[in-house]
Amino acid sequence: LADTPGVTAVFTCNDDLALGTLFECQRRGLRVPEDIAIVGFNDLDFCVSSMPPLTSVSTGRQQMGHWAAQSIIEIIRGSGERPEQRRVDVGFTIMARGSSAPHTAALRTGT
Repeated sequence: LADTPGVTAVFTCNDDLALGTLFECQRRGLRVPEDIAIVGFNDLDFCVSSMPPLTSVSTGRQQMGHWAAQSIIEIIRGSGERPEQRRVDVGFTIMARGSSAPHTAALRTGT
């Protein structure tokens, strides 16, 4: 934040970093989301409890776990050969909460 003044949004690779960013913004007197928007990744339970609640990208973690377990079971039950590699798209959902909003300059200009 100190090296890039004027930043209006931060997208972090996980919710722990998003929470740390939120705390640092508050320490610096930045209003979230009015001055800066913050978005995390993984939609961990604490996102709804922070002030403001953190916007986060929710992934299908349970579905990923299910597919991983199924793959392991196939390996165990199989002939010992590695099964064909699969790509499974479990999608994502943006859980919009209080830490994100359109930037005020964008609201004024309509962009």
